This record gives sequence, structure tokens and C-alpha cells, in this order.
Amino acid sequence: MNQRYLLYGGIILVAVITMAGGAWLFSSNANTDEDALPEDVFLFEEETEDLEEAETEQIEEETTEIFVDVKGEVTRPGIYEMEPERRVDDAIREAGGVTEEANEKAINFAQKLEDEMVVYAPHEEEEDYVGWEETAPKTSDEGEGEGEKININAADDTTLQQLSGVGPVTAEAIVQYREENGNFQETSDIQNVSGIGEKTYQQLEDHIDVN
Repeated sequence: MNQRYLLYGGIILVAVITMAGGAWLFSSNANTDEDALPEDVFLFEEETEDLEEAETEQIEEETTEIFVDVKGEVTRPGIYEMEPERRVDDAIREAGGVTEEANEKAINFAQKLEDEMVVYAPHEEEEDYVGWEETAPKTSDEGEGEGEKININAADDTTLQQLSGVGPVTAEAIVQYREENGNFQETSDIQNVSGIGEKTYQQLEDHIDVN
């Protein structure tokens, strides 16, 4: 009888030990899953973030290119993609350089380029050219109403400077020409003034009259 009880007790003890061992192993595996694996995952996430940051920086570097519009007396006018910190001289070289008829004295070759910038090489007859802004059409709030022409026989040098392509030197030359030769008979006579050639006159033709 006692032997039977001892046998049953031994079996129960073994079962309890087995269950306790299984529970410990389960708990150990659970701790491994919760503690060890997340550390590896965190390391992987950090490496991924570093890679993404590096790719972002590379994309930003690749998108720092600028675009400039090269016009006027150059061999190949057009829009050119340039690197930052480059100069007007570099843009003109990309466009094949200036032509023989370019007024190089009016170009600031050392000027730094900016995105959406216009690089304009004026014709040699545009002797009074001082920048792209001067050749842009004047708006009505700059003195003359829209569609209103300037009388080149009556306007003073200040009013004449409102014309596209006419700066202080050319305006003074127009006034001096009138004083020495009398009024202009036709608008095309303004080409007799020093510094005004055919191309400049084409810009002025629709904005001037002699009456």
C-alpha cells in the first residue's frame, strides 16, 4: 500500500516538475522574443533611418542645379542648366560664347548666376545698355500711359529714359542731336543718334513719334 502511494507520489512529483520546467522554458522564450529581438529591430531601424537621411541629402544635392536663360548675341541662345556659384562667363561659354557683334563692355562676366536669371549679351549698337531690365517694356505706371507714345522732338532726357533701351547717355545724345540738327522728321531718323542702331530702333519704333 505504502509502495503504491509512493509510486503515485513520484508520478505526481515528476508531472509537477515537468510542468514547472515547461513554464520556465515558455517564460524564457517569451523574454527572448520581447527583449532580444526588439534590440535587433531597433538597430535595423536606426540603419534604415541613416540610409534614408543619406538618400535625402543626396537628392537635395542633386536638385541644387539652377537654370538660366541666355539671350542676345551668343552663338546658341537658350535655357541652360548650371551649377550653383557659377558666373555669367560660364553661362555664356555654355551658349557657345558671344558673337563678333556683341557689346562685351556691357556684360558683367563676373556676376554670380541665380535660378531663373536672364543672361543677356547686347548688340554692339546697344552701347548704352546697362542691364536686361532696361530693355524690358515699360509699364503704364512708370510715367507713360499704356499705348501712349513719347514725342522724341519734345521730350527731355528724363522722359526719354522711359523708353526701352535708352539710358542717360543715349537720352542726352538725342537731346544734343535735336539742338544741333533740328527736330526729327521721321521716327527712323533717331538712328542717326550715336548709340542707336537698327536693333535698338526696332525696340523704340512702336513707342515714339515726332508730332
